[in-house]
Amino acid sequence: MIKDNTLPGTGIPSTKHVPMRTCVVCRTKKPKADLLRHVCSGKKEQGLEPDPGQKKPGRGFYICKSPGCSGGIARFKGWRHKCNRGNDNDH
Repeated sequence: MIKDNTLPGTGIPSTKHVPMRTCVVCRTKKPKADLLRHVCSGKKEQGLEPDPGQKKPGRGFYICKSPGCSGGIARFKGWRHKCNRGNDNDH
């Protein structure tokens, strides 16, 4: 059976939802598939670790694949506070 991908009663083809994410370095919104995901590691001293499959649990941060943003992850300091959230009770 072939599924008809049109909106009922309109004949207009329906579009599939594309999740959008924001690059934490340049702050541009792009489709999730066009960004690289990094997650907080369990150890504070290790920092962020890449998540190529975009399936690891935990707080994730998205970065553009452009060389400027990939090199700029060292300047992004917001992950330290957000990764530590929930690990200690001094908030």
